[in-house]
Amino acid sequence: MAAATSPVMLPESIVRAAEVQARLRGVSLEEGVSRAVAERLDTMEGAREFFRRRASGAAGDALGRALEAVPSRPPDSGDEL
Repeated sequence: MAAATSPVMLPESIVRAAEVQARLRGVSLEEGVSRAVAERLDTMEGAREFFRRRASGAAGDALGRALEAVPSRPPDSGDEL
């Protein structure tokens, strides 16, 4: 059974670049685009999971406490805005 497909409209410049990349990899345009999208989604999901794990242990008032601990003084020479 073949996988369902969906037409997607892309700017011509992206299509041309994808065609070049697909040709260099020896795959069809459709295969190249599918792989690129799948890889990007995997990367995005990995980042989402990383930040979710990092945020899971954070306390809501931790940032306020950290900022209160910063001394109130002029910036060091060269650090001015």
